[in-house]
Amino acid sequence: MSNSDSQEIELTEAQTFHAPVMRFPLRAMLLLTTGLALLAATVGPLYRQAHPEARSSVLVFWTGVLTALTLFGLFEWRGSIRRKKLVGPVRFQLKRVNRSSESIIIIMCAWVVLLYSIFSAYVLTHTFGQFQLRNGSATSTFVGICVTVFIAGASIGAYMVAAIDYVTRPWTHSGRVDIGETGVMFDRRAMQWSQVRHALWNDDYPNQLLLQFQKWNCQFAVPSSIREEVEAFVRTKAEFIVPAPIHESQPVP
Repeated sequence: MSNSDSQEIELTEAQTFHAPVMRFPLRAMLLLTTGLALLAATVGPLYRQAHPEARSSVLVFWTGVLTALTLFGLFEWRGSIRRKKLVGPVRFQLKRVNRSSESIIIIMCAWVVLLYSIFSAYVLTHTFGQFQLRNGSATSTFVGICVTVFIAGASIGAYMVAAIDYVTRPWTHSGRVDIGETGVMFDRRAMQWSQVRHALWNDDYPNQLLLQFQKWNCQFAVPSSIREEVEAFVRTKAEFIVPAPIHESQPVP
């Protein structure tokens, strides 16, 4: 076995992992702390400038915003855990070659929506900062105003969530394909092997393997050093279409 083959096998074994556990990646922690710092720097002065009797409305509004963002984060985290469990221990991590590129127009619209939602949150924070929720008012009126302000915040948070989801797709859809024991994961999708219609090598690019599902196709590059190993593994999971070799009959002496 050559050094390149042994290194490739060691890399493949190193990329294999067991059942997913709860982790908090450093990149996510940095993004979270940065976002909280920016939020505190923006909302803090507005909260202090608000009328003392109107600060409750500011807190209720941002509670709605943060509730929407928190639910989105939990939904994404649960989805990631579910996809990893569905795929099982990963045998190979390869690179997709037929990635579906997001429309630049959609990405630009998402940025517009994100900036609009941030600007709206700033304006509404300033507006609600002048709106007084008097504790001496009727309870039904007080609760009704709180609910209205909370819904306004949750709506702004929903706009932020939708925009963030599209803005981050060029990074979340990185093109990595995880080939696992029980399924395949790509572009935040987890597909079981039972959903694979068939697999075949690309005629024009011999080192590219195509997995055809009911609705999607996933084509990824396979290094030559592990081509036979990947094919042998996929054959045990799905129907593999390969032209049968032609054996010429030997003349009888």
